[in-house]
Amino acid sequence: MPDKVNISDLKLDNSVWPRSALDEEAIERYRDCLQELPPIVVDRETMTVLDGRHRIEAHKREGQEKVSTNYESCPPHLFLAKSYALNARHGLPVDNEVRDQIIVDLKQGKDGYDPMGEKEIAQILGVSQGRVSQIIRSLLGANIFLKDKAKTREAIRLYLSGMSQEKVGETFGVSQRHISSVVRDYTKRKDLINEHLRSRGHLKSVVQYRERGPWGDAKFPGNTS
Repeated sequence: MPDKVNISDLKLDNSVWPRSALDEEAIERYRDCLQELPPIVVDRETMTVLDGRHRIEAHKREGQEKVSTNYESCPPHLFLAKSYALNARHGLPVDNEVRDQIIVDLKQGKDGYDPMGEKEIAQILGVSQGRVSQIIRSLLGANIFLKDKAKTREAIRLYLSGMSQEKVGETFGVSQRHISSVVRDYTKRKDLINEHLRSRGHLKSVVQYRERGPWGDAKFPGNTS
């Protein structure tokens, strides 16, 4: 049987919540049927909420001090993965980017923890091993692409020549989202350079040459022919 736990004893940690905001419509629906809602899920040792943010908020707005609770025993470095697995099965869709980052972090061994195999990751998240493999190939390949300046410059060149971001992504084996990120960075740098050129005033150089040539002017260091 679920326990009735004081809401004030629960730990709401945004870093282990796979969503970014509460859904007001869901909260209002839950307020009308508190007794029918399933128990929330918390880590037994730390009382960190793994599933049930909207149910907790609905109880609070109805003036309830306790909420029905089930317990899990989960290592802290798996809190977000467990929370994703629980939240992905109901309510609002969970952002796929959150899922993908969890998979990569577990595969690489984030925060000093041992890297995990694809099968174990799939079991924790409740997704297929094939999907985990696909995401790892895509994202780790994208990380290599984003760090390769020659490839990113070529990707920008192809995009500026008229190729769609999707086709550029296919060329380099990455998603359109990664090409879009590269293009945004390029556009931002270009705008900053243009702004600097508009506002810099006279060109100045820190380099001086003894022989300036016939067109040099000694009043301007570095002004060579």
